[in-house]
Amino acid sequence: MEPTICSLFLEVAEKYAEKTAIFYKKGDVFEEMPYKRLKNLVGNFVLTFEHFGVKGGDRVILLSENRPEWIITDLANLFIGAITVPIHKILSPIQIKRIIDEIEPRLVIVSDRDALEKILEIESVKSKKIDVIYLESILEKEKELIKKFKGQHFINSLQLIGHYHTGTELEERARRIKAEDDASIIYTSGTTGHPKGAILTHKNFVSNALTLVESVGVFPEDRFLSVLPLSHVFERTVGYYVPLFSGSSISYIEDVARVSEFAKEEKPTIIIAVPRLYEKIYEKVYEKVSVSAFKKNLFLKAVEYGKVRENRSKILYKFYDLLVFKKIKDNFGGQVRFFVSGGASLAKWLGEFFDSIGTPVLEGYGLTETAPVIACNSLDNYRFGTVGQVLKGLSVKLSADNEILVKGPNVMKGYFKDEESTKKDLSADGWFKTGDLGKLDEEGFLSIIGRKKEILVLTTGKKIFPVPIEEACEKHPYISQCLVFGDGRKHIGAIIVPTEIAERELGEKIEEGIDSLLNEQLREFSRIEQIKKFIISAEPFTVENGLLTITLKLRRNQILEKFADKVEDIYKIK
Repeated sequence: MEPTICSLFLEVAEKYAEKTAIFYKKGDVFEEMPYKRLKNLVGNFVLTFEHFGVKGGDRVILLSENRPEWIITDLANLFIGAITVPIHKILSPIQIKRIIDEIEPRLVIVSDRDALEKILEIESVKSKKIDVIYLESILEKEKELIKKFKGQHFINSLQLIGHYHTGTELEERARRIKAEDDASIIYTSGTTGHPKGAILTHKNFVSNALTLVESVGVFPEDRFLSVLPLSHVFERTVGYYVPLFSGSSISYIEDVARVSEFAKEEKPTIIIAVPRLYEKIYEKVYEKVSVSAFKKNLFLKAVEYGKVRENRSKILYKFYDLLVFKKIKDNFGGQVRFFVSGGASLAKWLGEFFDSIGTPVLEGYGLTETAPVIACNSLDNYRFGTVGQVLKGLSVKLSADNEILVKGPNVMKGYFKDEESTKKDLSADGWFKTGDLGKLDEEGFLSIIGRKKEILVLTTGKKIFPVPIEEACEKHPYISQCLVFGDGRKHIGAIIVPTEIAERELGEKIEEGIDSLLNEQLREFSRIEQIKKFIISAEPFTVENGLLTITLKLRRNQILEKFADKVEDIYKIK
């Protein structure tokens, strides 16, 4: 019988019963939850959900930030045979309404007042009397909100109906779950168009996670720091199922902005994030060393020396490590074995920097529809500027126009209530069209060129891939974010968000300074790939202002819409 998430969890909970599964902040201190306790709480949630009528095949909405109850809820759903549908808290009430109306959940679970208020705005939750579980203590201010719901149940995690008695209950349930059963419906980030709900099975997640445990090298002694939202498939598989199946520990932090502070305290060995976090780390380091010419020169020399792997066994490297690199690594607890990057492209220079200081960033590639990882670098076999080699058990080929096609046990069943999109993206014989353009070298390393939908076609007919240009610009410490545009125009332009360093050092001459550095940053690009004109944005692109997805990818259409007038001004004949 093929393994499921449930069967693997029970194996680990038995083998590592007394070992810490989850570290979480309660007040000012970190609390520990051993695997034995986690299993008991999953049992409690199972009985509670069933009390509210949840059964196999039902869909349960989970609207919550990262916290232990997220994992407990997901596992409880899976043992029942129900399907977890995570929603990120940053989504607007309109976006949440669309998902809930499409999913028609049996139960909605919310984590706090903010999430509860969003649910209140959705008419179908009230009209269909969908039960709601609130994961915090219900205070007087919440009671006023709750009065607006009629005929529905509200409980919090301290008032769970079920009381699990250790025994064979979960084991018996696990035997009824099959690898082909649906485990989750995860909505795509929606960089273009409406998000689609990818139906992922136990087999999709298990095959992907177990392959990663082996290929990347994850051990029970490892401690993961959870940074990205669990509502995204990257964190779900790599930051939750991978450590769970390997008997590792996971630390949850309250505030992602304080990741360094928590890392110093928790001392993780593996941190999973998106490229933007690593860019911010570099920017902060560069800003600190730039206070004096001596520090800056020492830093740059140390990094260049460390890029040569043969140097790392030499005395001078140990000197640089003690004087420069150790201070950087101590900001993350000093015990990080490696970082993992996904969700967007990692600039080659950034990968080289982290490798030179002794904490490599293993870049991977995947999509929601592939649960998610298709390719990944490993400690023993990595190449900067690529997303690594294709995982064992998967087949990848390139179409005539270089679109990446993938087939394997991690590929989704299809899109929820969207047969048209399923037929368009998933062939009858199981090949999924990723929408990404790539190339494979002679050793099987995969590189991502760009998205098919992101290609800019100039009025001359020339095609431009914006991402490499954007990455080259963002390599400079003066440029924080860059979006290249020009589809249907005679030349390309860009919207640039300068860094604080640029604002401080360039002042009123910021446009002149950036214009000058663009020529230097893009010297290896062709004439038509040069940025002729650009727009300076004082406001950064963020998730909160709707200009980034939850994995910090550019929402190109929204950004261009916001700057539409300024873009038009660039192309006016003057």
